[in-house]
Amino acid sequence: MNLVTINEVKNSVNCSGDGKAEHVFNIKNTSNTSLKIGCQILQNAPTQETWLTVTNVPSYKLEVGTIAQISVKIAVPEDSVSGNYSYRLRIFDTNSPGERFSDSHAVYFNVAQKNIPESIIEKKCSWCVPTAIAAALLFSAAITSWFLIQPKILVPDLTNMTFNKAIMAISKNQLGFDETNNFKTIVSETNINKVVKQDPPPNVEIEKGAFITIWLGRNRELTKLELQLTDKIISLEATLKRQEKNNMMLTNKHKSNIKKIKKQTIKQSKAKYSQAMTKQQSLLKIQYSRDLANKVAMLKKQQKQALINQQLAHKNKISTIVANYGKQQQKLKVTLNSMKGLNKFIVRLGNDATNRRNKTKNMIIRSLTNSKKYSAKIVSVYNNRAIYFRSFLRQLRSIKDFNNKRITEIIAALTNQQKILKELNLALAQTK
Repeated sequence: MNLVTINEVKNSVNCSGDGKAEHVFNIKNTSNTSLKIGCQILQNAPTQETWLTVTNVPSYKLEVGTIAQISVKIAVPEDSVSGNYSYRLRIFDTNSPGERFSDSHAVYFNVAQKNIPESIIEKKCSWCVPTAIAAALLFSAAITSWFLIQPKILVPDLTNMTFNKAIMAISKNQLGFDETNNFKTIVSETNINKVVKQDPPPNVEIEKGAFITIWLGRNRELTKLELQLTDKIISLEATLKRQEKNNMMLTNKHKSNIKKIKKQTIKQSKAKYSQAMTKQQSLLKIQYSRDLANKVAMLKKQQKQALINQQLAHKNKISTIVANYGKQQQKLKVTLNSMKGLNKFIVRLGNDATNRRNKTKNMIIRSLTNSKKYSAKIVSVYNNRAIYFRSFLRQLRSIKDFNNKRITEIIAALTNQQKILKELNLALAQTK
């Protein structure tokens, strides 16, 4: 997890004669929240942990985007072996150190060869002379063989590589590299802790074992003004913290004073509050009685209007029913008059039929008296005419009986309707 960016001022330092040196790191908070940071040194063998001590670790929270400086003091003992040593610096969040941390690139410090007295060298290395002569002969033989056969090698492209990857590429291509002479740094804003420049350039043929010089990108060194500004920021943050504490104390005092004042005012205003409550209750009672009277009046008006609307609707219904009954009575009267007329017509037909029968009877009697020859024929004709008249008279009687029944039914319906009309007229009179 990228918690902070760690940029060393110098990637490699040389220890002084007493074995002391110092690395300075610029720590920038690149997370989204403020951090309370801690430091840990990850030494690479044969570096010893006791040689390195971290100083200037900020005790305050590192805000977002702010920069703090941390220095690592190096103190190598006198009996240590000369050479290049390396280590890495880990910055972690104290709330979750195992999950949130950032590691720096490997930084180096060079321990120089110490001057040993000649007497000690003679005592210790009296047996080394023959071995040194043999090693020199072997070395000269190797050099002569190497000079006789010198293969050409293409220089690899080391740009944008980290230091470790560049060293691995150099050793893989059987080329030479010396940290004291072939390692340099250059200010770069884009490729920090990566190879920015190399000599010789890439894709150039050189002899096997030739040394390559690389330049690693680094941040620019902070100026005195920037260092003073960081110190001022730290002091301002400390003063802000103190001010916040003072503000908290003042707010607490203010709250306690407010509580005391509230208690005093409550004690003083109890009597006034009771008087105000009684006045308010009386006013509320008066207002309630007024509102109740207004509501009662409104309800009475609404009930009266509802009764008027119901009466009007009932009156309209009764008037429509009366009109319908009047129309039905007129129709029944018309049918009654027509039925009565039909009865009169039936009576006329019966009278006409009896008169005709009597006339035929008299005619037959006269004809019988006048001529006795045709008496049988006349009697048969008379019988036939008498049968016809009897059947006709029966039909007329049945029609008359049917009409009489209908007339009685219509008269009964008219009497019922007249009773209903009387009741409806009484209801209309009451609604008025």
